[in-house]
Amino acid sequence: VYTRLSHLEHRLAFLRTLLELSNARVSTSQVDVLWDTLTQLPATEQQRNKGFTWFELVLQSAFTREALEPVAEHLFTNLLCKGNIAEQSEQGFTLFRFSMKFVNWRKGAFHESNHEGGEKQGFVVKSFDLMGTKELWEIAVGAEHDTVATEACIFLNEL
Repeated sequence: VYTRLSHLEHRLAFLRTLLELSNARVSTSQVDVLWDTLTQLPATEQQRNKGFTWFELVLQSAFTREALEPVAEHLFTNLLCKGNIAEQSEQGFTLFRFSMKFVNWRKGAFHESNHEGGEKQGFVVKSFDLMGTKELWEIAVGAEHDTVATEACIFLNEL
């Protein structure tokens, strides 16, 4: 028996596969619909978290990143950073952190630093005018979940 969550997982996996195997790009209006459907309208927190995880996986993967890359800044500034940001779940904050790094990296505000042996050790901030800083502070001081507040403080210290 498939639960609603199982159906959602299978459909999101199918969408990821389509993005991997095609040269499709997700438009701003499409990302808006996906965002609303996956993170604003779900019946449960589990379903919402699946949506956050899906967006993060698509942005992280070298095979699917290009599909969302043109709308990544819109996703971050107009969707992730709007609303009551302090209500973010752990998965929502994980997407926020990754997206903040991604959009600021794309605009040249920082780059990853490597230690001996080439392993990535952090990042070097090249501009302190980072997109999402105000929202990160809001999360750090006002998050409803202690784990999220702690992670936000750690991320602020990294910056």
